[in-house]
Parts: sequence; C-alpha cells; structure tokens
Amino acid sequence: MPLSPLNETGHAVDWWFIYKVPQLTQSAETAAAVGMEYAYYDDPSQHVVASPYKMDSNEGALALTLAALFGGPAETTGYILYNDERPVTPPMDDGNCGHTKGVIGFDVATNSGFWLLHSWPKFPAADGSAKPAPN
Repeated sequence: MPLSPLNETGHAVDWWFIYKVPQLTQSAETAAAVGMEYAYYDDPSQHVVASPYKMDSNEGALALTLAALFGGPAETTGYILYNDERPVTPPMDDGNCGHTKGVIGFDVATNSGFWLLHSWPKFPAADGSAKPAPN
C-alpha cells in the first residue's frame, strides 16, 4: 500500500496542514487552550476546522500519518528524522541554526512517501515513543 499523509479519519490525501494553537488563558476574546489543540485543513475538505483531537493524541492526521512509520511499518518502509536543535541542553542552542525540523517517510516498494515539515522542538522522538510537549 502506498505511503501517504492520512487525514483526520485515516484516509489518504495528497497533503494536509496543521496549525498548533499556543497555550492560552481564558479571556473575553479567547477560550483557554493547553497548547495541544490544532486547526486542520486539507484540500478535499476545503475548510479550516478546529480538530477534535489534540497533538498528543493517538488519533488525528498527525498521529495516523506517523503511525505508518513508527507502528510496525513494512520492511520496505524507511524514514529520516532531522532537527537542527540540540537534543539535550545544556549546552543551549546558540540561535544560529535554521530552525529546520522534519520527517521524511518513504516506501521503496510502492515508490511513495511524504515529507512532514515542522517547527516543534525535539518532536518526534527517533524511537517514536515520546509524546510532544505543548511548547
């Protein structure tokens, strides 16, 4: 089966976009947010929606897409994780890095794959075990 981004319900799509909502306190203009909520959009849906899932959930587009890599992938599936932030501090990053982070997933048997670009520090963990932190 071709490796592809999966939407919020687990169906293959060409692409999707997620915007993680920052941690917010309740005010007259905004609802409280713990920093794990996100807005979701893909081409078939044609609408930006507040996802019912959170970034640290085992459900939703991000979790379902990454599960194809970390949840018992085929022998022909591989991935590359890259992150220019140092994995452990100290020493602190010096601010001269490109803030470049992402995941490339591919399947050589089906000539398919995806490229996930993100700016979330230290996510995902190379062994797929760590949940993301809200900041």
